Amino acid sequence: MLTRLAPLTAPVLQRLIGPGHPDTQVLQPAETVSVRPPACLDGMLDRVTGTDENSTLAYHMSVAQETVVTHAPVIRQVWRNALVRRRGFASLRRHERYGPGFGLGDLVGPLTHVPVLRYAHGWVSWKYFGHWLTDAIPSALIEPDTGALWMPHDPSWTHCPGYLQALSLSALPDRPVVADELITYQDFGQGSHKARRYARIRDQLQARFGSPGETAVYIRRGRTGAPRWIANEDALVDALRARNWQVIDVAGTSVEAMQHALCPATVVVSIDGSHLDHAHLSLRPKARMVVLVPQDRFTLRQVGLSRAHDVAPGVVVLKGSTEAGYHADLDEILRTVDLAQV
Repeated sequence: MLTRLAPLTAPVLQRLIGPGHPDTQVLQPAETVSVRPPACLDGMLDRVTGTDENSTLAYHMSVAQETVVTHAPVIRQVWRNALVRRRGFASLRRHERYGPGFGLGDLVGPLTHVPVLRYAHGWVSWKYFGHWLTDAIPSALIEPDTGALWMPHDPSWTHCPGYLQALSLSALPDRPVVADELITYQDFGQGSHKARRYARIRDQLQARFGSPGETAVYIRRGRTGAPRWIANEDALVDALRARNWQVIDVAGTSVEAMQHALCPATVVVSIDGSHLDHAHLSLRPKARMVVLVPQDRFTLRQVGLSRAHDVAPGVVVLKGSTEAGYHADLDEILRTVDLAQV
């Protein structure tokens, strides 16, 4: 089968005759909207000393102060005769790969064949659990009745099967697939098209796990994911519990238990990281999310997600380091919660 050789032919043909061009459709044009900067105490941004390895500090500082945002368009693309696996896809003149890409097993092993495959996947959702939650899941809802669904996940992400079940998403098993037509999406923007899909996800989770009432929730990241720990977290948790806050420890907590706690929340606080995407999926409009951001790893990805969910974002910059841990100040957190509003 010629398609099986696509990972080998694509790099050569791209150089000789140029990359392949898919059939393209704009589902949502770019949108420019007014926004409110995240709630932030005076002088907080002066603590910032750096960002992470994938970012530029100037960008995130601009997010902290911007009042106008342009959301990228949502674009649908169709590729013919493609070989697909968790680490990317290849057609005869296009090869998109993540990490080491394709191996010998993909070229000679068994293949599943489907006429049409929706590719709710990409480099960020291959690498980061949070992006699987808030990029792959929404992309899976763009045209849910079209073809088979491709949205594999790292086997170590133990919460993924729970969300597939809760949202009734029937994805193909994580084995190589040949598709006559492969549908991919540009869907990284946070515009109105995606916001409507976020609302559908929220409504499904609220219907399944929601309950009356209003609560405040602190999410403990602990030592899960990249090192980013709060040195005085035990004292912070004790103080919040004394104020009737609920505390979720991500490690070892099921999707069901986590969402039962998050669905009624009007306030969520945690250190920055993919674990916050659990809350983005289900927080109700007008809720508040205050993100504790390390001063040497200053990133504001959570701000755009909050706005798309009609949730008011706030930011507290924590002093410290990866090695020594970070220090969280209860008074700063509570004052920032009070400042945040939609």
